[in-house]
Amino acid sequence: MPESYVKAVLLFLVLCGIHLVKHLCELGKDLCGIHLVKHLCELGKDLCGIHLVKHLCELGKDLCGIHLVKHLCELGKDLCGIHLVKHLCELGKDLCGIHLVKHLCELGKDLCGIHLVKHLCELGKDLCGIHVVKHLCELGKDLCGIHLVKHLCELGKDLCGIHVVKHLCELDKDLCGIHLVKHLCELDKDLCGIHLVKHLCELDKDLCSIHLVKHLCELDKDLCGIHLVKHLCELDKDLCGIHLVKHLCELDKDLCGIHLVKHLCELDKDLCGLYIVEPVCKAFVKIFVL
Repeated sequence: MPESYVKAVLLFLVLCGIHLVKHLCELGKDLCGIHLVKHLCELGKDLCGIHLVKHLCELGKDLCGIHLVKHLCELGKDLCGIHLVKHLCELGKDLCGIHLVKHLCELGKDLCGIHLVKHLCELGKDLCGIHVVKHLCELGKDLCGIHLVKHLCELGKDLCGIHVVKHLCELDKDLCGIHLVKHLCELDKDLCGIHLVKHLCELDKDLCSIHLVKHLCELDKDLCGIHLVKHLCELDKDLCGIHLVKHLCELDKDLCGIHLVKHLCELDKDLCGLYIVEPVCKAFVKIFVL
């Protein structure tokens, strides 16, 4: 396509902006919503996918970043929320999954990292908290379970390890503390129980062994000391009683035998000395009775 033609189309857009798009919708469905985007793709690669988004940003702030997303929502449900994400995937792999997230980061900080998550929450409950995680899993395995966690780490330290957990707590109570752990178990067995702990160790030393336990204590009292042990038992038998002790030994020598006892004492008086004997005894009784 001649460069002059592309410039002409873009000039047309800048003169009319979002108003033009609204008028085109009034003219007919074939020029509205995702249909319009497909037509632009047919005109040329320079008006398709991420190239179109970049051009719109150059045209004006009103057509850039979160502003563009909001305008698309106003135009029609077919271009809003998870529907928009699905349409982008259909248009091209370059606008799908982790590729889309990376492109958004390149476009502007306002669409990157935790800022993107906050904007999605403002747009609608369907794109907030655990709902957005479920939608990502439906879109592709590359954005599901441990794969999502790895991709977030690659994007930036601010979305990796304990930082992402803290951000989730700030955003939504439903994604904080024991609630987050329960949601992860429901989403994928690979993110449940001892599997989750192993993945966290592989991802980041700061989320492994005694470091993880300390971070959980800092995040929420409900995930500290004897409370954490009780929650783990409720979540999964594989993380209860003697099973938990065995898994901890396999994970790290620093969490085995007398080392574990010392760490527990340093962390919380409620898990030290005579106080730990009673809950541990009860756990053993449960195991032998069952």
